[in-house]
Amino acid sequence: MDPFSNEDEEELIDPQDKTWVFHTKSETVIRRKTVAGFSAPVSLRWFISVVGTEYCHTYFWIAKDLAWMQGHRDFSIFFGLCALGWSLMVLYHALRTVNWHEIWNFIALFLWLFANFIWMRGEAHDHEYPEEAPIAIESTDISALILSVAFVWLFVYYVVLLPLNVIHSSKASLLEYDDGQMRPRCVMFKNFRQYENVHMLFWISKDLAWNRNSLFWWLICLFPTLFISADLLVIALTSNSADYTLDVVHFGVTLLWVIANSVWGFGDFFIEKYNEPLGIWDNSEETLMTARWYAAWILFFNVCIVFLMYGLWLTLTLTGRLVQNNDGAELLAHKHSMTGLNLSAGNGLLTYENDNISGTNNTNNNSNKYYNSSVTQRNVPGNGNNTNNTANGSNYTVNTSQNNSNNGSPGNSNVQISGLHATTSYNGFAMGVELSELEPVV
Repeated sequence: MDPFSNEDEEELIDPQDKTWVFHTKSETVIRRKTVAGFSAPVSLRWFISVVGTEYCHTYFWIAKDLAWMQGHRDFSIFFGLCALGWSLMVLYHALRTVNWHEIWNFIALFLWLFANFIWMRGEAHDHEYPEEAPIAIESTDISALILSVAFVWLFVYYVVLLPLNVIHSSKASLLEYDDGQMRPRCVMFKNFRQYENVHMLFWISKDLAWNRNSLFWWLICLFPTLFISADLLVIALTSNSADYTLDVVHFGVTLLWVIANSVWGFGDFFIEKYNEPLGIWDNSEETLMTARWYAAWILFFNVCIVFLMYGLWLTLTLTGRLVQNNDGAELLAHKHSMTGLNLSAGNGLLTYENDNISGTNNTNNNSNKYYNSSVTQRNVPGNGNNTNNTANGSNYTVNTSQNNSNNGSPGNSNVQISGLHATTSYNGFAMGVELSELEPVV
């Protein structure tokens, strides 16, 4: 009997069907049913995760720009401070995972955000208090210096540190940020995360050119910024990621953010006479001539998209359409023809070829047919049964012991491993061990 099989399910599974998600993170293939592009219910845990933290940081930043465009000083400062404060969560994850690539990029990110905050504060002050001494010019000059430092810092990373492989991070820390579900088109980048981060280099360059009122350099930097942002969205649209809707909406609103930012800049360069901040509800001839007003509407539309997405996610959660820890998730193994995935030996994916492990009734089972690229053992809820399994590879041995509780929830699990690095995984009704050979840091 194959412990990963479901005898009641005979239909073929199309890997291209976006209602199913095929994970390869941690060298394990997982099938998970999704609803409207969501694979799990909304939770506080997601918002403070690596991905959730970054997505929320983007939303704070968009809100800051929307308030800035309309001249709302207090709101722009509030959301600017929120973005600066929330960025500490981004730093926390970079430090927690000891990911030196992310730490280096965070420094540039923080400098960029801080420079924009100073730039915004000066302009908002002069708009709000026209009778006081102006500070916009001084603030703009200070922000230019900070933007220059951020640009040089990131330029060194992409031109020197990355090509020469100076910075090293463990595979585990890299997987926290990039699970391989989305791939860059450009072969210059080893993974999607590097491609995603290079977007910041061009955006900082564009902001610096805008700050210094250099139309030539602004145009030079504008096109790669727009192109990469659009390409990131296309990659997300054509992917089969675990949280398809979240990813698509994130990259979609980011593209609209770049477009709004570009419209605003276009107005500053070409329609300088009409560049005053105006409320989106203003109805005058001046608004129709003000690019900044159109940009504010684009960002307002952006905010609406974000609220609609999270409203849908919350609704699916409250109505029970999304189940915590998705008990329908199954590890796919020994199902080459069903999944259409290549699970051959040595390719880094789970392969299981032993029909003797039953997982019930105080049994001791042995298998020598786990390929030594990776191993995952899955225990399903039982009726107080104990299961002991042993798997032997060419250079490791793993012993797992699962005591399932009577109520169908996972019980205690004891793991003994020799020869390889191991991580335990807990997924609601499944308790397992994932093993992979130690690899040099990259």
